[in-house]
Amino acid sequence: MKSIIVFIFSLLLFSYFFYHFLNTNNGLTGLKSLEHLYANKSNELKKLTAEEENLRYKVQSLKEESLDKDIAEERIRYILHKGKSSEEVIMT
Repeated sequence: MKSIIVFIFSLLLFSYFFYHFLNTNNGLTGLKSLEHLYANKSNELKKLTAEEENLRYKVQSLKEESLDKDIAEERIRYILHKGKSSEEVIMT
């Protein structure tokens, strides 16, 4: 009789821990959600790193020693939609 009670108690205790191992935030369900979150954040980090590199390149190209004044003037005119009176603008 005592061994049956110990067996049932052990089975219930094992079931309790196994359930929480599978279904809680610290169990396998939580692990899957953390892996999904990690994958999303990794992709976001890659995008932000690429954007940072692009911005660093743009900032570097704006420094005076590397600035091509013709390209800067062309870009400014394009953005502001301005031109000299003697120029013809061809929009494609």
